[in-house]
Amino acid sequence: MILSELQDPLRERVLDIQKRFDPKLAAGISPHLTLTGSSGMGPISTRTTLDELRAALEPVARDTAPMTLEFLP
Repeated sequence: MILSELQDPLRERVLDIQKRFDPKLAAGISPHLTLTGSSGMGPISTRTTLDELRAALEPVARDTAPMTLEFLP
């Protein structure tokens, strides 16, 4: 998986929600976004080189506009 750790103040907001609704997750994993890997795409093989991964993901990142997301109830 490729993860991006969240930064404050969003990190604290997500952590508060995790502590309330999933304390086990909150205790074990820092708040983050999963960028790719595992769900949907499947696991990334350990044999995949950084160059191969970059070649596969850079075009998608380049062609995908940034997203603004809101946390709603």
